[in-house]
Amino acid sequence: MVDRINEVRRADGVPPLRYSPSLSRSSARYARYLARGNRFQHAPRIRASSRFSPLGEILARSSAGQIDRVGTIVSWLRSPSHRDVLLSPSFRFVGAGRARSRLEQGGALVWTVQFGR
Repeated sequence: MVDRINEVRRADGVPPLRYSPSLSRSSARYARYLARGNRFQHAPRIRASSRFSPLGEILARSSAGQIDRVGTIVSWLRSPSHRDVLLSPSFRFVGAGRARSRLEQGGALVWTVQFGR
């Protein structure tokens, strides 16, 4: 997912992001939380390392648990608020996590991507 995000950023003239193991851990942890609780929503506060400020977060859900990175990114780009986070030049680091959920019949894949500076 991080490589695909960086491809989109480069194509838009935005510097690529550096992979952050810390943001990936917190992204994966939040994706698992959403999947276990059959939830799909942002928390009031992004729980990630205080080393990053500001923070941004985008979520996605893929039907039937299919891993479709390109389709997910296309959906984010069509949403003005998600696009703003995805292409923000103020972020320099990124981490992504995913988890399988039963939000929909046949299951779903929940993505969480966190951005930091």
